[in-house]
Amino acid sequence: MHYCIAIITEQFPTDDVLEKVLAPFNSESLYENCKEDEEPAEYPQFTWDWWQVGGRYAGLLKLKIDREDEEYRWGFYEKEPRAGRLYRSKLCEYHLNKKDSYGLLYVREEDYYHYMGMRDGYIRVDGCKVKDVIDFADTIINHGWGFIGRDGTAYSREHWDGKNFVKDEQYEEKVKSAIANVEDCYVCYVDIHD
Repeated sequence: MHYCIAIITEQFPTDDVLEKVLAPFNSESLYENCKEDEEPAEYPQFTWDWWQVGGRYAGLLKLKIDREDEEYRWGFYEKEPRAGRLYRSKLCEYHLNKKDSYGLLYVREEDYYHYMGMRDGYIRVDGCKVKDVIDFADTIINHGWGFIGRDGTAYSREHWDGKNFVKDEQYEEKVKSAIANVEDCYVCYVDIHD
């Protein structure tokens, strides 16, 4: 099964940063201290055997476009791509790294922006600074099956306790509380598989 997980990090959410945050939920580590045919004493909120940025849940975040913003420099063609440096977009990062030009001499990151929603004042991305997300709280609370906060605490709409799936009726309230002071952080959506 695939699950949509929102992750808050203090550092830019590179694959290495995300891997460290997700490490406690790796299904291999769950069973490494168990004897053969023995179940773990306690189960985490979720486990994964594989993950990727975006995946089936790509483009859930709306990164606002402010042409006056000096950090993003939206009004200019950038020599160094913004994707993978200022925001995460599996679409842009994959195609730019492949140098896939579709018969063109050169492909710029900016060539994708209109397909990603730029005409509406934002582009759809997989990760970026929290302060730059349009409708951040609504997106995080209502779009996703699980969440990992800046302190590494995980929540899920339901989790396996070893015998049953247990629904967390307080999931949305817990997430709302966990995102109260994260404006200086990053958020990134990942697709986990278990």
